[in-house]
Amino acid sequence: MRNNKLLLVAIVFLGLLNFPILHFIDSKNSVLGIPFIYLYFLVVWLGAIVSTGIILNRNSK
Repeated sequence: MRNNKLLLVAIVFLGLLNFPILHFIDSKNSVLGIPFIYLYFLVVWLGAIVSTGIILNRNSK
């Protein structure tokens, strides 16, 4: 069951980093001086790490 959840996390986050999604995210706007595309990559990357950690820790107990 854990492998299925991890596979789903991988597919979702790879989908979020796919070209059609990135095309809509890419803009000249910035948040606190950070370009929005960089912030998007950071949030997606952190989301993948946190969700993977939650899945692995929840099933190890």
